[in-house]
Amino acid sequence: LCLVLPSESIMSWASIAQKAPPKAAKEEEEAAPALPVSHQLVLSAHAKTVTCLALDRAGNRLVTGGSDSDLYFWDYAGMTRELRPFRHIAEPLGAYQVRSISYSPNCDRVAVAGSSNQPVILDRDGRKLATMMKGDMYIRDMRHTRGHVAACTAAAWHPSEHETLATASEDGTVRLWDVEVAAARGNDASSLNVQSGQRAVYVLRDAKGVKTPCTAAAWAPDGSAILSAGRDGSIQLWEMRAKPYQPVQLAMRATPRSEYIADISKPTSAARAAHAAGEDISSLTWRRDGVTFASRSTDGCLKLWDTRRLDAPLAAWGDLPALLPMTGCDFSPDGSVVVTGTSVKRGSGAKPTLAFFSTRTLSRIATLEVDGASVVPLLWHPRLNQIVIGNADGKAYTLYDPTVSEKGALFCSVKAAPKRGMLSYSGEGFSKAMQIITPHALPMYREENDDHRKKRQKDRADPLKSRKPEQVLTGPGHNGKLSVGYQQALLATMSGGTSGLTGTKDKIAAFQNEDPREELLKYAKIAEEQPLYVTPAYSHNQPTGADPTAGTYPKFAKTVEPEEEGEDED
Repeated sequence: LCLVLPSESIMSWASIAQKAPPKAAKEEEEAAPALPVSHQLVLSAHAKTVTCLALDRAGNRLVTGGSDSDLYFWDYAGMTRELRPFRHIAEPLGAYQVRSISYSPNCDRVAVAGSSNQPVILDRDGRKLATMMKGDMYIRDMRHTRGHVAACTAAAWHPSEHETLATASEDGTVRLWDVEVAAARGNDASSLNVQSGQRAVYVLRDAKGVKTPCTAAAWAPDGSAILSAGRDGSIQLWEMRAKPYQPVQLAMRATPRSEYIADISKPTSAARAAHAAGEDISSLTWRRDGVTFASRSTDGCLKLWDTRRLDAPLAAWGDLPALLPMTGCDFSPDGSVVVTGTSVKRGSGAKPTLAFFSTRTLSRIATLEVDGASVVPLLWHPRLNQIVIGNADGKAYTLYDPTVSEKGALFCSVKAAPKRGMLSYSGEGFSKAMQIITPHALPMYREENDDHRKKRQKDRADPLKSRKPEQVLTGPGHNGKLSVGYQQALLATMSGGTSGLTGTKDKIAAFQNEDPREELLKYAKIAEEQPLYVTPAYSHNQPTGADPTAGTYPKFAKTVEPEEEGEDED
């Protein structure tokens, strides 16, 4: 058989062959994907380093937490070019640093963990729903406590179950919580409800069997396993889902809940020397295929792993300095690129960068200098195709490209600020017009914060509220007051001269030249001639005619006995 093509067809196929790019060009195009870094949006609110951030699945609301212990809620769809947060939560964990934030699968709750041993659960608008119970630090076996006993390092919500939360702590455990039970207990620290909602506890140990702090944790995309990182440089994989429970009859719109094995003593697999021992593995991020994940550490390395073989990484990239134990990494929406940030020391003059690596060719494809200081947390949203990074200068940067990105920062970048009319009032009209009364600012509507540590510190510093006498300030000065000695403080309280340091030298010289006895006796004649206290009180009713030297004594009235009074009355 032979196929005969007309001359026109032969010419058309030849032209197509000439226009077709060579194989090397295709590989080059695949190795250089489009990165959403052409535009930038700056969100400025924090006073210190932005240590963590979270973006919901829809990409509408962003939550940022920082070293200033505060949370800020941002709404891309509701913001204008002014770029202001719509909610500020002051110290949800008290005065502790916020280290991890995670949105629930249905985006109605937010888990916040930090240097405190009690993570908290907030609703979508930032109202506190529950505080996890803290454990007993005197119990040796961490599996027998009802909560963490050391600072928390990570909080990760289950990808599909909205009631399951995992938290990691420096006490060397990863704990699974039933948020519904914890929410039923409420936010009352003095509650008698002992149901903490803890479902399982997994203890991390090094190669010698010694407990090691857990620095990071991340759920698998299908929720069947969880990764944990230890300070000994190991990465441990826990396959904790048991056989799915098959109910006989299922209620309407109900989802079968998974059962978790609560008595696991060893991880399924582990990479013992994944990173340098003693360094914090700051981030563990899964690729969306559920097999590959990336790890970032403060030892300056970013590594790519395959869960089916943890004895050696697929790729390792070095020379990526990370100074903070919250430095993050993330994959692109299609998983072909992994990105991380670098840190710089203050005063070095260097700029922080974003480093992009290809998971196909295992090579660096781009390096981008960013504004501000060190890059700490980082996420690449799969729906928006936008990169959000937290910076050590207290700002959050959103990187995007209008040609490849969707929604998110594109909403507020084109929305102009509302026009505000100029108010021109004068005199009494101005004061009446500018008087604004907010009902929710009144004490009866104000939400009380259960953490009164900051208030107690202020009250203790106030000498009136604490009823504490003013102490003599020694050492360096404080709050505008100079330090004085005890002799100077005693002289300052005496009469003669003004209080404080004024006239102190004159008083010291006077004490050295005066005789204390003469100074006291010179007031004796004045006290006799002009008595002020005891003598005037008895001058009117003091008996007269008494002279003990002459043998005459004062006459007192006769004392009447009670019986004699009764006889006189009869």
